[in-house]
Amino acid sequence: MKNLLIAGDTKVLNFINFHLHCNFLNLFFKNITHLGGAIFSISLSLLAYIAISIDYGIRISLSLFISHMIVRIIKKTVGRIRPYISIDIKTITPILQDYSFPSGHSCSSFSIATSLSIIFPKLTPFLFAVAFLVSFSRIYLGHHYPTDTIIGGLIGYTTALIVFLV
Repeated sequence: MKNLLIAGDTKVLNFINFHLHCNFLNLFFKNITHLGGAIFSISLSLLAYIAISIDYGIRISLSLFISHMIVRIIKKTVGRIRPYISIDIKTITPILQDYSFPSGHSCSSFSIATSLSIIFPKLTPFLFAVAFLVSFSRIYLGHHYPTDTIIGGLIGYTTALIVFLV
């Protein structure tokens, strides 16, 4: 079963990496991926303290913190090597030195999308579309396998739900 999952992951990654690349998408995904990065995520959670409320700022920050602790533990436990190290694919952004599984960018983007969707329900489709694009960018850029982004997104989503609804 594990080999089948790895083969499927590699097949999807290869298709995206070798068939979808073009100058416009390279630029688009190279930039949108930063919406799941630490600088944007932490800045947005700190901005929430001022722009929304201290309570919501704390909840967003807590969701990001807890979800990233989970991601860190899983990364170190599983130790999945990044795709550009184990297979021949295109990369257009600097390579990273940590492990691939699960995706921290996907975790952050879904944690924030879920948190803000609870606060601003009318923005839900937009927020989750952005989170999906950030996650897809990680595959497109060759930094993650599809399952890395799916699990990272689920961790962020679930953690935010627990923090906000408990």
